[in-house]
This record gives sequence, C-alpha cells and structure tokens, in this order.
Amino acid sequence: MNFKIDKRLLPIKAHFFFFFAALGPLLPQMNVFGRQLGISADVMGMVTAVLPLLWAAAKPLFGYVVDYWPSQRKLVFMLLIVVMTGSYCGLWFLPMPEEPESSVQLLRSVYQFNNTVTIQPYNIDHSERLQMVNCHWSCERNYDIHVYLPNSSLVNSVYVDGAVNDTSCSFLRMHYVDTRGGQVICSPKDECNLMCFEEGINGSRKRREISGSKDANSLEVDDRFFGKIEKERKDDGHVYMTVVFWVFVVLMCMGTVAFNVANCIGDAVCFDVLGAEAAIKYGAQRAWGTAGYGAEAASKYGAQRAWGTAGYGITALLGGWLVDLVSGTYKDFTPAFIVAIVATAIDLYSCRSLKLPSLSSPDDSGKALRDVLKIPRVMIFIVFAVVAGTFDSFIIYYMFW
Repeated sequence: MNFKIDKRLLPIKAHFFFFFAALGPLLPQMNVFGRQLGISADVMGMVTAVLPLLWAAAKPLFGYVVDYWPSQRKLVFMLLIVVMTGSYCGLWFLPMPEEPESSVQLLRSVYQFNNTVTIQPYNIDHSERLQMVNCHWSCERNYDIHVYLPNSSLVNSVYVDGAVNDTSCSFLRMHYVDTRGGQVICSPKDECNLMCFEEGINGSRKRREISGSKDANSLEVDDRFFGKIEKERKDDGHVYMTVVFWVFVVLMCMGTVAFNVANCIGDAVCFDVLGAEAAIKYGAQRAWGTAGYGAEAASKYGAQRAWGTAGYGITALLGGWLVDLVSGTYKDFTPAFIVAIVATAIDLYSCRSLKLPSLSSPDDSGKALRDVLKIPRVMIFIVFAVVAGTFDSFIIYYMFW
C-alpha cells in the first residue's frame, strides 16, 4: 500500500485544521464568558438570536464582493479570518470580576426553592424564626429590597412588611403568577441570584447568596468577600447599561459573523484548489449546490474538511484543560485566547500558500439562485438544514451554561 501525500492540498488541509483550531477553545465558551460578566440566560438568548440574522445578511453581501472581484477572494478571505479572531480575542480586554481573597472561607449550605414563591405579610409572631435581610438581585444590583426569610434549609415563602397584593411580585422584581387565599404567588428570576445582607447571626455580619431557582446552593461569606462584590457595582448599577456589556455584544456579533462568512468562503476556496477539473465544475455549476460538483470532487472536499473537525476537537480539549488549570474562583480565559491567536497566525501563513485558479463570475446570480430553488431536493435540504440548525442552537449555546 503506497501512502502518497498530495503537497498541493497541504495548504487547504492546514487552513481547515488551524481555522477551526482557533475556534475550538473560544466558540463553545462564549456564553460562559458572558455569564461570568453577569449576563442572564434570557438576554444571552436574545443576543444569540440576532446573530443568525446578521450573518444571513452578511453572506450574500460578501458573496457579491467575491464575485465582483474574484482575483481578490483570497485577500477577502484572510481579512475575515483576522476580523474573526481579532473580535473574539478583543474580549480578553474586558474587565472580569476580581478574585476573592484566598483567606476568605466560603461556607456552603443548600436552600430548596419551589418554582414559585409565596409572598406573605410579616407579623411579630414570626420574629423568632425570621430574619430581616437587605437584598438585591445579582442581575439588577441598583434595586434593593427588604424582606424576611426563614432561618431554615427550606425556603418557599418570603415575608414582607405591610399588606401583599398583585404588585408585590413586581416590587420584589419577580414575575406574578397568581393570588390564592390572600397570598400572592410569584416566580423567581431564573439564572439570577438574590444577594442578601443579614445581621445578628452569632454576633457577626455575613452575606447570604440565595438563588432564585429550585435546589440552589447558597453561599455565606464574610464582609471581606462582600466588599469585593460591592466594588464591582457600577455607578448605574445595571449590567445591561454598561459599556462592558455592549462591547461584549458588538465583539461577539463581529466575530460570529466573520466566522460564518469565512467558513462559507473557505468551502468555496477548497473546491477551487481541488484541481483543474473540480475547479471547472465548481466554477460552471457552483450555483447548483453539491449536486453539480461530482462525486470525486465531493469526496476530495470531505477529506480536506475532516481536518477542521480534528483541529477543533484538539484545541477545544486543550483550551478547556488550560483554562481550568489556571483558573480560581472565576474562569481565566487567557490560555484560550493565546491558543486561538497562535492557531490563527499559522492559518494565515497557510492561506498565503493557497494557489487559487482563475474563475469567472456568473452573469446573473439572481437567476441562478431562482433556478436552484426550483429543484425539489434543494428545498428538502434547506428545510432539513433549518430544522437541524434550530435544535443545534440549544446544544451549541447552552451546553456549558
């Protein structure tokens, strides 16, 4: 058995490997990065919902640019790679929460919560088993609330001064559910912790972090740790009104759009370098989807593209291990950014060695697209891609949440 290496295809293999190697340590952890900044799951969902709309608009735009200047398609391709990694690695400079002092001891206890919380008026009969606490939600720190909480491991009721009514839920920044027998039922905030300060426990001052979700852990820490939390509060007190949040959104959008466009152009570039025959077939029939490439070209494409999967898997494992290795209480993503930068540098060097044949642009791209959409199997493929992408989004964006 003779093992032959086609040196002509080494640059495209290297591109796929290092292009996805740059994404491996970053892409799966983008939402985790945002969560550490204090972004809630519903807001992160809205951000990631906008991304497909952006790259859906960007792909035809860059496709037109590449068709209009076919001789510059490699330059456009490489610039997109730079924008992708530059945007993602720009997150490196965003301020992250400070590490608590190593001398601070975190005492863990478990508080069990129902999916709903009963709001009841406080009276003097509760004084022996209830404690007055001053709290704020971790995702809305500018709004303080005063409540009484039971001193037990099971908390399914919150007590407040005065009468309770339908507006009590909004006062406590929770969602109204129902009113039953004079008691108001509220739904706690998901993925958002209630940060509370309490006095008079064993003569000391402690902080208790009570989660608004079922079976959540609470943390009791001393004043030194809470002092560090207070320093993180911004003047406006709302994470979604801070510059950090909007810089995160813009950089994530730019990086994700550049990645998706570069990924599509990379596939086209791959067919360009597969050889004169494949390039001619692709240039003449590329508007007709993979059905026009021929079995041989498709087989060669799969052999090149598989290197991307290998690169992604290797660096995802390496990056995750290094991040855990250097991290303390908060995740330090520095190793992931370094791996991405190194992989991108090698990828750009590989792209310089790509030799792309000359291709002619279609005279009427719109007509070619309309003709494609009339093919039944193309429409079936589009429907399948939409359904698969919908379910895939749940895994990609929230697997590590």
